[in-house]
Amino acid sequence: MNDNLCHELTHVAYSLVEDAAHLMHYIGPNALLAKMGIKQAYRLIPICPQDCIFQGIQWRGLIYIDCQLPFDLALAPTIVSKLSEVLEWVLRKRRVRAVIHYMDDFLFMGASSTSECSQALAVNISSTIHTLVATSYGGLAR
Repeated sequence: MNDNLCHELTHVAYSLVEDAAHLMHYIGPNALLAKMGIKQAYRLIPICPQDCIFQGIQWRGLIYIDCQLPFDLALAPTIVSKLSEVLEWVLRKRRVRAVIHYMDDFLFMGASSTSECSQALAVNISSTIHTLVATSYGGLAR
């Protein structure tokens, strides 16, 4: 299936270490940092029901169909990156001002004299992801 994809669709622009360094400089000396990863981010994203037939295998006379985004699909990093971009936007709308992501990992920062970093970690990322996927069902996985 990957052989028939347009390679321009699989391009992903990642955040750089320099982006994180710039953000730390903005926060100031003794910035607090916290990292959070989305566990099995690929598996949180459903495949459009019409496309699930392309994810099937037959083994010992039974057919198994995977209806979640597989890790080895060429478009998977692009889809996860787009979801992470939306999630970062949602976090910023929830007043998390210092956040940067690299694929499915998020780096939160805050000034040492504030609770910004701990407040950022308190935002329920898991429920936010489920809400995003549920409201965009089919749109993210196409």
